Amino acid sequence: MMLKKMFNLVIECIFRRKSYASMLLKYGVSLILGSLQGLAFTLKFLLNDIVPIINDIEIDYGETYIYSFLVGLILIFTSICWEYRNNKIERSKPKFGLYQKYLTNSLERDFKEAINKKAGSNVTVTEIDISQFVENSILIEPEKSLKKINDKISAYIENVYGANNYAELYYGGLMAVPFTFYTGMELDDRYPITVFDYDRNNEKWKEIKEIVNPDFAPNIYIENNGNNSGDSIISIGVSYPINEDEIQSNFPDYPISKIAIEPININNHWDITFQKELQSKFFELAQKLAASGTKTIHLILAAQNSVSFNLGRCYDNRNLPEIIVYQYEKGNEIKYPWGVKMKTSGLQGAEIITIPAH
Repeated sequence: MMLKKMFNLVIECIFRRKSYASMLLKYGVSLILGSLQGLAFTLKFLLNDIVPIINDIEIDYGETYIYSFLVGLILIFTSICWEYRNNKIERSKPKFGLYQKYLTNSLERDFKEAINKKAGSNVTVTEIDISQFVENSILIEPEKSLKKINDKISAYIENVYGANNYAELYYGGLMAVPFTFYTGMELDDRYPITVFDYDRNNEKWKEIKEIVNPDFAPNIYIENNGNNSGDSIISIGVSYPINEDEIQSNFPDYPISKIAIEPININNHWDITFQKELQSKFFELAQKLAASGTKTIHLILAAQNSVSFNLGRCYDNRNLPEIIVYQYEKGNEIKYPWGVKMKTSGLQGAEIITIPAH
């Protein structure tokens, strides 16, 4: 078992990891492979009496091949010990996960299994479950939901502080868009967080990471229609297109700017490079709206959970305008009946904003 672990560690170091230990290992392997040319000399020396024709073969070799071989062995041994120590330190780190549950599905066990596998050990998970405030897939008590979410996020952050910020962090869930965005803003980008999302097609949790796919190259562009009226809408359709008529029905007096994605794809979020580009465009548009006089941004977002979370993490709550993120309810007369006004500069806390019927 120990030999198997060491073998797996060597393979991972050579082909997957980018670290000083893996560099030493590669140099060691290169030295040993290079010194193997000396084996030809050894064979000639041992077999020249048995196979005389070998004497006629000219072999160019150096006297230092033995030293190269020994140095290679030392480098390999050092790198394996170094990587093993690093691996042991990583495994001993405190590990905290945050899981958010909106509907009455039971995916938390699968989520825990996925992050435990990623972490290589058990992860302490803080679960935020607001399904008791949901009826017929509609959230009926957003104020109580926000309070519960606040309390749980505070507990999660206390765990991180208790570990002196020396911890591995994980996030995943299926939550209403405004609350997911809010969670991202509260956790901010001060901590590195490994983000998971649920793959409905394959019915499993997957990590958001870099994916090399030349066939996947969606275009992301900004359409800025902001003015100095003080309020501006940003519309972003990531997972589904957004009906602009429904936005205008809800907010008839606000100019609509948007971040357009072509083509829209339900699976476009798995690539972290795509998400980072989207975050950059979102930040850029918010800056431009602020410069043109916008005081409050009204965000209409149709996106996967991980996208909402990461957009919240990148929002600069100290320098950008106030922002309200709205919940979409397809069956309602008011399509965007409520939103979360985020805690930005000058605001003590987040609050629920309701939209009255016309």
